[in-house]
Amino acid sequence: MQLLREVTKCVIRVDDRNDANGCLKSARTVRVTCPSFTGVERERAVQQCCRAIEIVSANEEFSVDQALSMALAEQDVKDEERRLAEEFERSREDEA
Repeated sequence: MQLLREVTKCVIRVDDRNDANGCLKSARTVRVTCPSFTGVERERAVQQCCRAIEIVSANEEFSVDQALSMALAEQDVKDEERRLAEEFERSREDEA
């Protein structure tokens, strides 16, 4: 998790493994915040961090490094799709 914190600059908080009675929980809550950035940068960092955590949690065969790489690649694809959609909208507006 340290690598994930360093790369995304996020603060990651995971609740206790055990409940109030000392029994092991079947699920744990993760809270991710990013005080290092503002606006879009913050949202992007939190999304990348959360997605990497989801990947590692869903498949323990992936390392945090692999999961982070996958999350970054997914974000790049989303950014490119968004850019193309905006470009398409601008070209439609120019035609009108």
